[in-house]
Amino acid sequence: MRSTKELLSAITRIQNELDKSDEIYKDGQALFSDYDAIRAAGLIYRNTHETQMFHDRFRKLDAIYRRVEELLEAPETNILLIHFYVHGLQAFKRMCMEKETNTAETEIAVSRQFERLDNIEREYENTLWGMADRILFYCAEKKTHVAVWIAHIVRKSARTEDLFRRLDTVARKKIETDAGHSIGDRLNGMSFYKDDLAVVRDTVARCFPETIQVHDFLARSYHRHIAAQFRRIATENATAPEILSLLSWAGEYYSTMQTDHSMKRGSLDPDLLGQREEALVRKYIALCSGKIAAWLLGLAKTERKYFTERAALPEKNENNVYFSPSGIDLFQIVKQHIEAAKKTRNDRLSREIMLQCVVSIGVFQKEICAGIDEETRKYVSAIKDDTETAPFFEEYAQMIGNTALRWVGYMAMVEGNLGTELSPEEQIKLETCNAGFVEIAKKANNALWEGVKASLSPVFARLYGEEWLASGSGEGGAVVATLEDYFADYKDGMHPYLFSTL
Repeated sequence: MRSTKELLSAITRIQNELDKSDEIYKDGQALFSDYDAIRAAGLIYRNTHETQMFHDRFRKLDAIYRRVEELLEAPETNILLIHFYVHGLQAFKRMCMEKETNTAETEIAVSRQFERLDNIEREYENTLWGMADRILFYCAEKKTHVAVWIAHIVRKSARTEDLFRRLDTVARKKIETDAGHSIGDRLNGMSFYKDDLAVVRDTVARCFPETIQVHDFLARSYHRHIAAQFRRIATENATAPEILSLLSWAGEYYSTMQTDHSMKRGSLDPDLLGQREEALVRKYIALCSGKIAAWLLGLAKTERKYFTERAALPEKNENNVYFSPSGIDLFQIVKQHIEAAKKTRNDRLSREIMLQCVVSIGVFQKEICAGIDEETRKYVSAIKDDTETAPFFEEYAQMIGNTALRWVGYMAMVEGNLGTELSPEEQIKLETCNAGFVEIAKKANNALWEGVKASLSPVFARLYGEEWLASGSGEGGAVVATLEDYFADYKDGMHPYLFSTL
């Protein structure tokens, strides 16, 4: 283990001793009597070859060091080849250090020979785990051979736990990275988990043997860190849009984990929301209830004002019948709130928002009915008293009736898209809501009929009276002519069903 010159000298000396031992074999009679000498000669012979092997390997050591260092500095690092070199060097070092004949001086000399290996080992470890940290990147870039190399090294070195610790740390740091100040930004900042876990499932896991369950480990690792981050984000001070974002993100997350990774919500611990979910749902319902009620009441008052003023003829829809824009506005308000709740995949929230809409629609319906009653009284009084009132009453009455029928259809669409079963009590409330729209349509029709009756009241007053009986006047013809005139006007702007019932 000393210098090369000393090693060569030792080899020469031992070979000379071996030459002397050859004489022992020449005399077969001396075989047993000289057994100890033969054994000693064999030991010397083995030591000679071992010394020659050590000498040859030490001479090649510098070249191997240079080769490994070049591989470590290469742009495309072949970590598996480096592993084999380093593993061989480590084995050779152990062989040298474990020699029984080593002296303290020898061990110091050997250690000096392997100082360069110590540096290479550190660089190898840094490179190996640096590549392991980026294993998802390599697989996403179709460089799956890197993952295969790492899998082989980890399995052969029994370092699966080390790999998992590294990957868990990478996942934690990535998830905890602050993506913004708002809740929406921070939630969006964690959505990369979809792509990451898809790469793990489709590529990374296939590079490892089944005994190393990379997909299961990383899916649960991501979940733990996402849950921790989610709990920090989901504060009780969240606004209605923020609560909706939290619930929707959680609903989509659990759906993705079950659909794409066969992991049901109950198998993922801890839960993203836990006990906070109920509090968030209650708060969202309370916040939205007031908003829905205010919007629909405002819409009803606007519609009533529109009906009262009647500044111009109402518009017609695609079916060429009078129709109010509020019909679409009401539907959009209800639809948007229910669809927003539906995105959370929380059935209870969807039903509660639906029922809150039903309550607010009931207030809307009462306001519209009150407006019809008020304007009908004014219109009938104007006919009877022959005074002026706002024009286009008949057209606006038709408009409200037509729109009410459309509202019934809209509510059926909303119920069909709710995505959850209603209880019998909830179903009754929805049916009551639809009945309210039918009642509006009836009131609108009745308003038209009240106008017709008011116009014919002078004629009806004379029917079967003394003057009528005596003169045999054609009052009946006047009635028919009046009805034909009214119904001809109504037919062009009314829904066929309402016209037939009128």
